[in-house]
Amino acid sequence: MSEETTETTEETTHTTTETATEKAFSDSFRESLTDADLKDHKMWNELSGKSADEVGTYMRELKSFTGKKGDIPKPLDEGGTQEEWDAFHSKLGRPDSIDGYDWNLGADFKELVGDQSAFYEQATDWFKDAAFKAGISNSKAEELFNGYLEMTADQFKSVGEIRETRESEAAVSLKNEWGDSREGIELGIKAMLKEKGGLDAEAVDSLVDAGLFKEPTLAIALGKISSKFADDHEIGHLHTGTQSGLRDQKMELETKMLEERSTHGAVRPETIKKWHDILNKLGDDL
Repeated sequence: MSEETTETTEETTHTTTETATEKAFSDSFRESLTDADLKDHKMWNELSGKSADEVGTYMRELKSFTGKKGDIPKPLDEGGTQEEWDAFHSKLGRPDSIDGYDWNLGADFKELVGDQSAFYEQATDWFKDAAFKAGISNSKAEELFNGYLEMTADQFKSVGEIRETRESEAAVSLKNEWGDSREGIELGIKAMLKEKGGLDAEAVDSLVDAGLFKEPTLAIALGKISSKFADDHEIGHLHTGTQSGLRDQKMELETKMLEERSTHGAVRPETIKKWHDILNKLGDDL
């Protein structure tokens, strides 16, 4: 009884060892090759440990790609023709014309870049033209273009976050410096730029849009300069917190609201807010 068990165990162990050490089809096939260059080809790095079916699939896909690829034409400066290259690119999936690239800027991206969307529309056309000349398929060109847009979007978001932080810090600085007199001081600065700087209303608005009051050091300096014109009726009265000064500020803002509605078709939200703030300060004296 003991001898039979031992013999069976030895046979099982021997069979298991043979199974464990049996080589994969690809490795056995490689060892049977006599051509040293073929035997050392890098494709065996991909095929190592593969079964016969896996090797067959690999060969079928390689054959399919080769048939699709065809013979690569000679470079144009070495005798190749544009017709040959067009046919070659078509085999690789390039559309028949630039119109075959059916992707464009998305609405979300346009909203993100704002008034710069026209530039990126032109960049889209350029990218399609470059993709066509390079012989890139529609799907691959779209993949590359989306990667470019993602990188650009990340940059815009980063810049936007930095801008928001700076504007928030600027607002705090101006509030600490001017307090509740901010509206009047800003109006005084703009009046000074018009009266003493010779700028028209549109030029002054452009300066404001460019960030005149988002740079605390410059805004505070201009505020101090404009306060020197306290005796000038066109400038000084706008700085005061008296009822008379507030009414003048209200009139100034109402004139600005009319100009904005005429020029832009609508009044800027910040102008409306300033006007409401003045109304609240005037209270029952309206």
